[in-house]
Amino acid sequence: MQINTDISQKEMKAHGDYRYPVCISYERIGAYKAGVFQWHWHPEIELTLILKGEMTYQVNQDSYHLKAGEALFGNCNTLHSGKMLHSGQDMIDCEYLSITFHPRILYGNDTSILKTRYTDCICSGNTLPSLHLDGSQEWHEKAIGHLKEIHRIARETQKILKTAETPRCTEGAEAPELRIQIELSGFWLLLYIWFQSSPKNLQPYSLKNQERLQNILIFIQQHYADKITLEDIASSVNICRSECCRFFKTHIGETLFHYLLNYRIQQSLPLLAETDLSITEIAEQTGFSTPAYFSRIFHQYMGISPGLYRKQHSRQK
Repeated sequence: MQINTDISQKEMKAHGDYRYPVCISYERIGAYKAGVFQWHWHPEIELTLILKGEMTYQVNQDSYHLKAGEALFGNCNTLHSGKMLHSGQDMIDCEYLSITFHPRILYGNDTSILKTRYTDCICSGNTLPSLHLDGSQEWHEKAIGHLKEIHRIARETQKILKTAETPRCTEGAEAPELRIQIELSGFWLLLYIWFQSSPKNLQPYSLKNQERLQNILIFIQQHYADKITLEDIASSVNICRSECCRFFKTHIGETLFHYLLNYRIQQSLPLLAETDLSITEIAEQTGFSTPAYFSRIFHQYMGISPGLYRKQHSRQK
């Protein structure tokens, strides 16, 4: 499994619809290829509640180590990615609840005071791309409590709410959409009160840097199969090679070369599992100079050979 994005890295998955712009889903980081979900963005807010295990989650240039019982607020339009943690030779899996919603669920219409006074200050600015709710402040527990209640409501209905449906009045699960909206509003009230009391402590992030990072990721997505150089990548965003390397490492947390190799390996996985292309052909289509080099890097990242991966994951009859 991997997140499907367009050329701008925007996630293609629908997060609810206009009638009810909320999507609640249970996720497991180990279900993604290589235990990583790739960088992407969407116009909705995403709240992540860790149910079991641990994971690394990155929003723009900030990286978080999330543990069971903690939560993360991710603002609209932020770039984010996540991956499994390593413990020696073992991988630590993580189960989490993703609550993705358009802020319209909070304010209703574009001219409401709920929008202009209480949501725009957080969603339309650039001072709060993300926030780790780790229990270090008293209000965190109450905020996480609202997310746990949403989790309970979703479990009661025995299905994930993705689109508006006919209201249900079964015992113990009355009006789940309305109850979830109330919990989201309760969460937002706590976030707003904290935000209003802490503006001087928040450092605005650079929209220019976010755009530059996004353009680098787009360039790699468009050209990973070609024999691209560092000079090519740097030129695509009009900076020198050394600045490009420094910038990417600062914001992504890994070197540009490492990211490119990993991205190429990720693109090779469906080709191995879903096609009958040879290893040589797959190496050529994913930007590796030789099949031997592809096999060596593949084993380095995946822990097994391409041939063994194909044997374990092939969907061919």
